[in-house]
Amino acid sequence: MIYQFSRLGILIQFISLSIAAIVVAFKFSWVLTLATLSIVPFIGLSYGVIIPIILKMNKEVEHADAKASSIAGEVLGSIRMIVACGAEGRIARRYAGWIEESRRRGLKMSPFLGLQYVPPYFAVYSAMALCFWFGFKLYREHHIESVGTIVIVLTSVMLLAFSAGQTASPIAAASKAASAAGDFFAISK
Repeated sequence: MIYQFSRLGILIQFISLSIAAIVVAFKFSWVLTLATLSIVPFIGLSYGVIIPIILKMNKEVEHADAKASSIAGEVLGSIRMIVACGAEGRIARRYAGWIEESRRRGLKMSPFLGLQYVPPYFAVYSAMALCFWFGFKLYREHHIESVGTIVIVLTSVMLLAFSAGQTASPIAAASKAASAAGDFFAISK
């Protein structure tokens, strides 16, 4: 439970960091900031596609883990009966089958877990290139006063991009918690 509250704190921290970064960037050069912020829709779209897939696959892994746990709970609750009937091997095979299924589902999910980190880093490096190119173009045309403006806008937008990437984990945790709460309330009715 405390772990979920720390995730909420992390989410609030990154949201406030994002707001502050946008304010600072717009204060120095709104044109350069708008050009550099073109990465944000890409990050949002990519997370909008990847996170639901990860959540669905994670629910499948949790289902297999729950089946294995229920078998273990049944065994511990009626160990004398299982030993008396000589069903240890059959129960062990059922348990091992669900453990293997959970492992298989987890391995199937792992490329998507890795894929969730690709878009933010691609967007960050693309934004750096765009910000430097467009910033120096604005500097040459005397639309901004100093090169320091480029660095400030770039740093602010990079903070925004990294915080957007870091909010995905707490949002996924909140979605898992909501899903578990839905299952709990369905059982308790």
